[in-house]
Amino acid sequence: MITSDVIALSALLLSVFSMIGSAIVYISGLRRERRTATLNAFNVLQEQVLDHLNLYTRKRVEEISASPRSEEYKLLSGYLARLENFAFGINTGIYDVQVVKRLAGWYLCGLQDKIDPLIQKKRQLNRTAKHYDELEAMLNQMRRSEEHTSELQSHVM
Repeated sequence: MITSDVIALSALLLSVFSMIGSAIVYISGLRRERRTATLNAFNVLQEQVLDHLNLYTRKRVEEISASPRSEEYKLLSGYLARLENFAFGINTGIYDVQVVKRLAGWYLCGLQDKIDPLIQKKRQLNRTAKHYDELEAMLNQMRRSEEHTSELQSHVM
């Protein structure tokens, strides 16, 4: 009886360890897929939006914002819509905010200042809609994360 109890207990422990190992492999696979999806989505965003927004200055965006019926206004609105969709992916956990922060955190935070006149104009024209709230939430999340990292580094030094 004792031998069979030891064998049963060993089999149970082996099963538990196998289950834990499988869960670890599964979770790490999900994380890797999420990071890969983030990199792929960011590359598309870079090509379709960020490279184009680099051509504009804040002053030019202000000028374009004054003419909501112009083609450039519509073009910039399209870029912002893609940026908002990406931010939604970050905020819902589809994409990894830490990967984006490492890739272009400071750039995206600086981009907000450049495109803010257009966002404010859209909010002024339609006060009931939520214009670019996802984008603001993503950028605030990156800023908070950066502030937390800075605080930790200052306590270490």
